[in-house]
Amino acid sequence: MTLSNITLFKSLNSNKLECGQCDLNSLRIFASPDRYILRPVVENYKYNITFKFKEIEIVIGECGENQIKMVDKDGSWYCENPICKDSCPVGTSAKCLPFLSNINKNDRTKNICQCAQGWNGENCDERIYVDYR
Repeated sequence: MTLSNITLFKSLNSNKLECGQCDLNSLRIFASPDRYILRPVVENYKYNITFKFKEIEIVIGECGENQIKMVDKDGSWYCENPICKDSCPVGTSAKCLPFLSNINKNDRTKNICQCAQGWNGENCDERIYVDYR
């Protein structure tokens, strides 16, 4: 069994994964910024399984400068990239920036579509040409 997009929450001790063969492809941990130690354990298996490591240290940092701090229903913090209107060509000729430094609001109608260098226009679809004459 391959587990994709696994999410663990701040009370890491209470998180358990149950499967035959577990391949963790995309592990997400929601927790306050801090240093955490993950200690994987295989319980109730008839053979001794040993890991080539004892523990995994992870550091959860603050949100990036252009990310939005969100709070879930349990009070855990997590970061989201701002979402702009569909007309904003993010990744092509623009990037999406958060509106002010709002916490817990990722509003596509208020986030800012900023044109990349060399682009202009309401939808960043007009190329800026330099006249070297």
